[in-house]
Amino acid sequence: KIFAMWNHEYVGENYNAEVGFVPRNVLFDPTTNSIINRAYWRFEPMFGYKFYPKYGPINRHGPQLYGSHYLDQNFKTTETLLQLQYSVLMHSTSEFKIELEDNFVVLPFEADIARTGGLPLPVGEYRYQNLLLEYESNRRAKSFFKLTFQYGTFFNGTKASYRGSYGFRKQPWGIFSLDITRDEIVLPDPHDDASLTLIGPKAEFSFTKSMFFTTFIQFNTQQENININSRFQWRFKPMSDLFVVYTENYLPPSFTVKNRALVVKFVYWLSV
Repeated sequence: KIFAMWNHEYVGENYNAEVGFVPRNVLFDPTTNSIINRAYWRFEPMFGYKFYPKYGPINRHGPQLYGSHYLDQNFKTTETLLQLQYSVLMHSTSEFKIELEDNFVVLPFEADIARTGGLPLPVGEYRYQNLLLEYESNRRAKSFFKLTFQYGTFFNGTKASYRGSYGFRKQPWGIFSLDITRDEIVLPDPHDDASLTLIGPKAEFSFTKSMFFTTFIQFNTQQENININSRFQWRFKPMSDLFVVYTENYLPPSFTVKNRALVVKFVYWLSV
């Protein structure tokens, strides 16, 4: 019934991961046109409690509290996230969630948070809250969907987010899905408002138990980009795969090619 988790991190100044990504370790300062390498701490607790009814359609339900707290090398708070969630999971695996979220962010330099090219937000501290409602249908059904609505303050403005996804499973060889996300950001004058849309259809095929093909198309109004990504996977031995990935980016609406790439990856598992 009880779930508890604790995570803490420390990343030292000038740490370089070589590969991968370390968030909040490297910053670009446009005022000096230089890179800032800084150390940081992160503390991330989570606690949840579940109720299991003996009768009825509900499998379990209960609250969950999650926190994420970033501090710089001088132990000054730079970012916090606090989430209070209540979820209800049915025996059919459909699930409903309601979530309250509180955010605190310190902008170390001016930032165009909506990426509209307009006037950036000034340096300073920002606290904002929002409410999230989410429903996901039976994941085991051949046809399934997920709806999410989120609304609240956003830095010094407001933000409304709508997301819907629909999937269809054609057993045993295919899964087809469509994701649509819409964000409406309203900022006070003289900052620009923004309306952002992301549309992503996806198709997954299983030719055999060891040969698969996945392709998706993504249209992003914020980046003004259309992306096509196709991946072929052949698992010729356990934990051993051959991947062939082709990706191409277009500039809408002319479909002018920005760039394209063909990547081949070979993984072989050695038993010693």
